Amino acid sequence: MYSPRDKGKRKVDESTYAGNSASAWDSGSSNPVTNRGAHNFSSRTSFIDLDRPSTRATDESDCASTVSMAISAAYKRIMADGSSSDDESLYENFLYGSAVDTDAKSKVATDFNVDVDAPLHTLEQHDLASSVKGLYRILDLISEQGSGGLVDKIIISQNSLKAFINIVCPGAYASLTKVNFKALDQYIVKPVGVYGSKEEIVRFLAELRVVDDALAARLLTDPSTAGPMTPTLRSGLYLLRPTEPFGQTEQIFVIYWPQENTWDDSAPSQVCWNRVTFMRYLTKMCDQVAALISSAHAKTIVWSDVDEDKARDEDDEGGRIINCVVNRTTKREESVQAREGFKVTSRHITYAEPAQEASAELGPTKPFLLFGETAQGFMTIHHQAARSISDVFRARPFTYLQLENDLMSDRLRLSESLDDEALNILSRNGLKRCFPDECAKWAHDSDAVEAQCKRMRADELGKMRATLDKEEEKWTLAIHEAIVDTALSFQEVNTTVQPSLVTMIPQVTKKLLGLIRNIQEDTMKERIKADTESREQQEKRTLRLQFIRHINGLTNRTQQRHTLFIESVVENKSYYSYYPLSQCKLSGARETQEDPMTCFTIHTMNVTEHDKHDFQLDASVIPSPRFHSEHKFRLTQGYTVLRAQLLQGEKLLLIVADRIGNLTVYLDRLSAIEAVITRGCGKFLNREKIGQDFALAFDESKQMLSIASSDKLLLHIFMHDDTRGFQAVGSAINLTQWYNEGTSIRHACFVSGSEELLLVDSQAQARIYSLVTMQFRPATLNLHHVPSGLHSTPDGSCLLVSYDHEAGRALTAYHWDSLGSTEGIELNTPALPVGEPFVVTSLISRTAVHLLWLDFSTSRCQSYALDITRRVTELMFREKVGRSGSKRAEDATAHNCLVDCHSEVWIRFPVLAAVQRETISPASLRSQKSLIFVTDRDFQMFAQHFSDMIYTFERTSKKPTGDALRSIKVSAATFSVFVQELCGTTPWNVSQYRAGEWIVDFLCLIPIHIAVMRENHFIPLKDGVYSTELERSLLGAEVNRIVDSISFGWYESLFQSYMATKPVRVVSSMGEQSVGKSYALNHLVDTSFAGSAMRTTEGVWMSITPTEKELIIALGFEGIHSIGRFAQEDTLLVLFNTAISNLVLFRSNFALSRDIAGLFQSFQSSAIVLDPAANPSLFQSTLVIIIKDVVEADRAEIAREFTLKLQRIVQDEQEANFITRLHAGKLTIIPWPVIETKEFYELFPTLKRRLDQQVITHRAASEFLHKVKMLMAKLKANDWGAMSQTMASYRTQLLSSLLPNALAFGFQEVDPEREPLKNLDTNIPVELHDTESRFFLPAGMAPQPEVREQALETLQSSWERYHERQTISDSEWVEALSQYLQGIINLRIEHVQEWLAQNLARFQTDHASIEELRRGFEGATVDLKNSVRLCKLQCGNCQLLCIQSRFHDGRHTCQTNHHCIHECYFCRDATGDLRECSMAAGHAGQHICFINAHLCGKSCKFDGRFGCVHACTKVIGHDDDHLCAASVHACGKASPPLCLSGFKLADGSDYSCPGFCRIPSDVDHFRHECEARLCSVTCQLCKRLCSDQDHMHGLEDGAVHLCGQEHLCAAMCSAQGICEIETAPHSIEATFTGRHETFQYTKYLQVAKRLKCVKLVPSGATKHKGPHNHSLDKKVIHFCEARCENCGYFCTLPLGHPQQEHETRHGSISRTRWTIDGPNHGTALQIEGRRFFTNDEGAPMMCNLVCQAMGRHVHIDYCRSDEEAACVGNDEIQHITKSLRPHPDRPKDYITHNLFWKRSGFKDPYSKEEQAVFAKCDAMCSGPEHSGDAGSLAQPSYCTLPLFHPPANLNAGAPAVGYVSNDGHHFACQNPVVMQQAFHV
Repeated sequence: MYSPRDKGKRKVDESTYAGNSASAWDSGSSNPVTNRGAHNFSSRTSFIDLDRPSTRATDESDCASTVSMAISAAYKRIMADGSSSDDESLYENFLYGSAVDTDAKSKVATDFNVDVDAPLHTLEQHDLASSVKGLYRILDLISEQGSGGLVDKIIISQNSLKAFINIVCPGAYASLTKVNFKALDQYIVKPVGVYGSKEEIVRFLAELRVVDDALAARLLTDPSTAGPMTPTLRSGLYLLRPTEPFGQTEQIFVIYWPQENTWDDSAPSQVCWNRVTFMRYLTKMCDQVAALISSAHAKTIVWSDVDEDKARDEDDEGGRIINCVVNRTTKREESVQAREGFKVTSRHITYAEPAQEASAELGPTKPFLLFGETAQGFMTIHHQAARSISDVFRARPFTYLQLENDLMSDRLRLSESLDDEALNILSRNGLKRCFPDECAKWAHDSDAVEAQCKRMRADELGKMRATLDKEEEKWTLAIHEAIVDTALSFQEVNTTVQPSLVTMIPQVTKKLLGLIRNIQEDTMKERIKADTESREQQEKRTLRLQFIRHINGLTNRTQQRHTLFIESVVENKSYYSYYPLSQCKLSGARETQEDPMTCFTIHTMNVTEHDKHDFQLDASVIPSPRFHSEHKFRLTQGYTVLRAQLLQGEKLLLIVADRIGNLTVYLDRLSAIEAVITRGCGKFLNREKIGQDFALAFDESKQMLSIASSDKLLLHIFMHDDTRGFQAVGSAINLTQWYNEGTSIRHACFVSGSEELLLVDSQAQARIYSLVTMQFRPATLNLHHVPSGLHSTPDGSCLLVSYDHEAGRALTAYHWDSLGSTEGIELNTPALPVGEPFVVTSLISRTAVHLLWLDFSTSRCQSYALDITRRVTELMFREKVGRSGSKRAEDATAHNCLVDCHSEVWIRFPVLAAVQRETISPASLRSQKSLIFVTDRDFQMFAQHFSDMIYTFERTSKKPTGDALRSIKVSAATFSVFVQELCGTTPWNVSQYRAGEWIVDFLCLIPIHIAVMRENHFIPLKDGVYSTELERSLLGAEVNRIVDSISFGWYESLFQSYMATKPVRVVSSMGEQSVGKSYALNHLVDTSFAGSAMRTTEGVWMSITPTEKELIIALGFEGIHSIGRFAQEDTLLVLFNTAISNLVLFRSNFALSRDIAGLFQSFQSSAIVLDPAANPSLFQSTLVIIIKDVVEADRAEIAREFTLKLQRIVQDEQEANFITRLHAGKLTIIPWPVIETKEFYELFPTLKRRLDQQVITHRAASEFLHKVKMLMAKLKANDWGAMSQTMASYRTQLLSSLLPNALAFGFQEVDPEREPLKNLDTNIPVELHDTESRFFLPAGMAPQPEVREQALETLQSSWERYHERQTISDSEWVEALSQYLQGIINLRIEHVQEWLAQNLARFQTDHASIEELRRGFEGATVDLKNSVRLCKLQCGNCQLLCIQSRFHDGRHTCQTNHHCIHECYFCRDATGDLRECSMAAGHAGQHICFINAHLCGKSCKFDGRFGCVHACTKVIGHDDDHLCAASVHACGKASPPLCLSGFKLADGSDYSCPGFCRIPSDVDHFRHECEARLCSVTCQLCKRLCSDQDHMHGLEDGAVHLCGQEHLCAAMCSAQGICEIETAPHSIEATFTGRHETFQYTKYLQVAKRLKCVKLVPSGATKHKGPHNHSLDKKVIHFCEARCENCGYFCTLPLGHPQQEHETRHGSISRTRWTIDGPNHGTALQIEGRRFFTNDEGAPMMCNLVCQAMGRHVHIDYCRSDEEAACVGNDEIQHITKSLRPHPDRPKDYITHNLFWKRSGFKDPYSKEEQAVFAKCDAMCSGPEHSGDAGSLAQPSYCTLPLFHPPANLNAGAPAVGYVSNDGHHFACQNPVVMQQAFHV
């Protein structure tokens, strides 16, 4: 019972419990139960609401979010979970494939540190998730490399989620991008959240009987003490199905499995961050949550026992006042103390198994640590035998540019199975350029063979007919004799039929003779055809083999590293070939020969960003590093690594000795070290000069290498810079004067950070040599004996000397400052193994010194932390922790976060955001939110503590909460009560949701990574993952293929189907770093973007907030102007943001952003890239500039200052200003109040209203998906053309690929499942009546004639009147069949036509791609209709009509048995017998069983003529001529001259009519005419048949065959200028080979097109009037033909444009070369990490970006004056007096940026502000204050005068601002000379 006390507080009488209450929790027992509100899991449960003055209890169900938190979710690297299925995942393929990108591997974030490069099956074996019955991981915790270190990330475990969804609704989850959420909505889920102590969660699982005792013990194993192979359960969010579903209702637990120290109040900040992240998701997914608190944790919870108001006042003060202190951190005495450091595990730290083929001389393969002052790692080795690497590919897409590049660069091995088509493709795309004569000869010989075989076929056919004519008489006699013999034998049996047999013999003879003649002709025709085709193919094959063998032989003589094997090559066309793609598909392999190599793998160590943050607060903290990345390089076997040292910035110093001992020194980036070694770009050192024995030393900060020759006593010093590499510093230093004869140098090391070198000689003397004074220091350190190793601490404070002896290893430290004057300090390092190397390094800061070694027994890298105290006083600023401090640590809490974690969620993320999520529909039944603490003590304290926590939060944060928090019902119960409620079989009384809605609501909380910036490129991601393999496959890809490669993971199904029709609004957050971008976006639209003091956001992230009427898409961007980002990368990010967004929030820290023009430089640069006028659906956003932390007093002044600066930008840029171009002139400035004020949160609803006011530019989610993917692809491909044109091109290509299925089947997709024709923008099926029949399409199917006839027969049999034949006139029946076939064809065509119309409705119809699709569709419909056009000529075996295709081969057939189906007319009338008619089907006259039984029956006068039925049908005994029932006896001859045989078609080929002469045989005729009445020749302009009614008109002079329809003109546009410039440049993978650097890059080229004429050719005409043109628009534009002389891009203005300057978008400057004026010929220019030297090509740089990358600069051009004097006086030209390459004999000038572009004739592509900067002098002030450091960018001070200014007058007096240098430059900064005190020495 509770008794209210003063001020709303309650005190529990601990001796009294609510044991008499009728609660189902205690079930009649005496278990204690307390509550605040009701935690009503069961309908049987009832509680008493607490009565308290400070909180109003309510029973109303509050559907608002109770608690919410954000997640730092990255999806680039995902760990495979234990329940992974066979379905391949991009994540798993990416992480664990054979060709894994080791830089991208992720790591499980557990308290013990383990690397993650284990194979998938290994990880599954060590994951306990699959061992727990019914457990599914849905969120996983991993680590990945961020910009500042390792960061923990939370990602979807897609295989487990798939398994869960498919067990709820089988088949609903097909893939990550195809989930049927609508089907899931048929099921109900009842989720209950569970979190808390691990012990209690395991206890709960045991009660549910999903784990046994053994598994429970394994779940509780401490990962920090377990080995890397011990199975564990990773921290994450899990779903548990404890029981079978109740019908379609699933009762599930959502369990948060914590890290080992999650519930420690003193846990590292990253662990705390993860805790809040998971609790955000847990409380969002479940309205009912249970906290399971162990007894040990419950004992340590601290409850407030002071006065509530006083406590709250103190909390307010404590939260606002942070006391800090500056402490002295150094004592006066020097000391060095070793303490235990970190332990990080890696499966690679083990003794390598010796390879069978490796020999002893190849060297050791044991892993070893790398040297490094600030970077750490170890190296593994394995030997690789000589091998041939084959990249085998099957039907891999190649662009023609790629194919040409490979054909011209590789050794070729063409398969002898290649056909003519394949060779033609190769010939057109590079082979002809390599072998022009051979290709021309092969083509000529092939044409000759084809012509010869065609003549041979015609000759053989003539001979065959002549032979058959000669043999006809012989066959007649033989057949007659055979029949007579048969008749005589029959007469012996039955003499009564002799007369009838006699009369039938002649007609049977003639009939059989005709049949035999037809069979012989058909057989011999086929044989002749087969023989000639075989001969043609054989001769062509012989030519092909000769050609292929000749080519292979020629290329075999060349020495190439790569060999290209080509097995097959086909054009990559769609199923229907009317819309070809500019690609081909290649099958074969590319083989690379490799020598025997030694492979080295560097495993680098990384610390987390939170470790860095913690170190800033406490320098004694021990970090938790992890081995995260791998980098590999190889050396030829026999080469030895003498020293490998990791340097800051992911660089490596590598010193290699070859087989004879010569050294090569490399220093470059880890990612480039393999290429540097391959190119041999290192410093070569001759072993004879440096001596056989030497000691190496390197100092990172000075970039200085020392090689001390042991015996020669010579010291070689080399300095390194990024431009020239290693250069010798003077000549070798001779040390013999300081050493006695016979003494040698044994060890050397630098005093870190100085130019001093410690040398230890063979006499155990250690002395320091100064490279400045060239003398030894006076002090000498006498060691006991020569040490085994020397190490200088990275902070430059100490020397560590190691000795190995029998008793162990001794380690002594000496301070450099007192070296030689004090005894060393012995270090206590008992774990340091003897004989194993160690390194001394530093983590995070150089003062955090660690000693590292490898422990092979435990597969760990271990460390000792060295606490070094120097006599130099050091001060540290830190937060004070004490009784009056700000930290809660004073309360000595240990596990209060089990309760306080809810407050942490509320603090970090919104309780009530301005935009509320509305995913859950009213169909879901929500219960009141509740929270139950399951514990064994203090039941009465939880409710009050939670209430106080709410009060404190609302009072301090000032966040709007409504009733969301106070409506949470809080209670406490014992474990037994909790288990009784939820572990039984009773249905739960908790919130229930539609399963689809619930999962969608959860998924929408998770942001997905959609793009990153790498090396000035915008790189879209596939399902949130960056894959080097995918990027490699997209090199040179067109925009459409890039679009197909982009996928938004779990959002795809929402966009494409579940929410496809909802309109979309896009809001984005952008700005400088650490200005609260993510925080603001989360509180506006309730998203879960990450945000912290450290930059973890990289690239672009997307999240969805569904509302009732629309989808709110939130885009989070990384900070612009960040360190390490290029200006172009900021420009591309801004361009993407402003193009797609409706509301752009740009947050700025005003105190740091006085340079407002510079702040918006990225916006202004973006304004000149894409043209808004050409992209009306883009750039419709309003820019909201938010100035953070503005107090009311400064609001007006700050807004005014921003307004004035922006006004200046508009005035300078005019029409090109970014506000007009990117934001349609709409801009809002909001001075935002300080955080934790009420006003701060009141402005978010204002932003919501502003978002609601924006015009909807994305009418449907599916349309938005298409648009955003297209925009991303265009940015990647550097396509700056109109968006509408590219989208139309993509849509038409997609429709073209689907068109064959649509026409043939009436479906978009057939395999694996049928998908109806849909509107691709709304995902709604096109509802139009259609047939279910399948039609034949001529292209892409072989053999076509057989398939066509089979398909037609199937269609005919589907006609309901098909079996009525011969019951009506056959011509009527055939006509009705024809109408039926045309009818169903029209249904299909109309359906497909409507489908095309709906999917092209939002595109302009004048696009060339749409016109091409229309041509393709019309051609397809012609083919489709032709495929069902019937022959309708007489059957060759009866009198019915042929119903085969009009274009069939062979004889005509009616497709029946040719027998008449009627009964004999005479028998039926005479006797009533029903005897079958024996005559041929379709015969004329009466039906008769035996002609000679009822009629004459003798042979017809015209027996043998075509159409004759042989027997006379006149009455018996007639006197006139015998005639059969045939109405016409045709000639029937097929011999020439047969009607149209032999005449020439329009294409020059001969036409041969396949018919027989139909002229009556009794009519004399000189020319045979077949039975066809209409012209059988195809139209000259299309595939239809000629419409002329006269079959013979082809013999007329000048006869033209036309179908009578209008036609599209097939000619090309004949107008002047360029019809179309491909806005998407052709990109190919190219290799830059400079003087000292070689690298791969993407080369961009542009293609100009001449389009087809679109005019219609009138019916009856072969061409239209007037010139050919690609458009009917009278204002059609043809583009200018001028090209930029630097990049080759075409002018994009109309032909004859009035503008004085040409304009274009520019590409790779492939037409230029670098000329660099420096102190020597080896001077390099470094731009964006790449080095260029004189005469290097400029192609890797973009024409419109290179100047921006160089900053202030000059251009070099050939001098245009005859004399040097003519260049004087021009302020834009300065003559160069010395010779420069290329062409050193030609004089050259320096010219300004402005003059350079004027001379080019093209408009300057840079902004006015940039042009103004480029026009100024590039001299820089040398003051050290302008240099950058590791934490900030350099801030150079430039001369303020024009570029080629005369020297300023020093005598004119000091300027008002700045100073004038001695060489005549004026700088606006202070003179560095007067800022330093001068001394005379």
